[in-house]
Amino acid sequence: SGEYFERVELIRRYFEAPSFTTDVIVGFPGETEQEFKETLEFVKRVGFSHIHVFKYSKRAGTKAADMPEQIPEEMKSRRSDELISLSNLMALEYRKLFVGKIEEILIEETEEINGVKYQIGHNERYLKLAVLGEEERSNQLLMAKVTGFLTDEILLCEILH
Repeated sequence: SGEYFERVELIRRYFEAPSFTTDVIVGFPGETEQEFKETLEFVKRVGFSHIHVFKYSKRAGTKAADMPEQIPEEMKSRRSDELISLSNLMALEYRKLFVGKIEEILIEETEEINGVKYQIGHNERYLKLAVLGEEERSNQLLMAKVTGFLTDEILLCEILH
């Protein structure tokens, strides 16, 4: 984990707001509470922009299925919920870094949110961004300034002319 963190810091030195994502399996046989806490601390230290969290599930015929110290389902669920909550918080903090920035958006779809139509797409870091408007703009690249949040997951932008 030390070498990984060093690489993350190196990348952060040369790139503005890089996006780091990861997959984490919780509840693998033998995972102790201390090991889970260490996972949480490492995740916080790295500051991932997104984490895919999976609960370990027993698969017949695999070595892990026969390992001792299988983790109870309720413990796997608690650990999963805790890590997902942390991931959501870190993702929100990461998106906050973009408020006020100018971003290039690839528009992908029209979506109605609270009765208002938006053109929704992603930037190069795969953040979900929206601009107000009913005009179909799918597959168009737009330059826009991030003005705030439309939802917790979608940043609201103003098209630059």
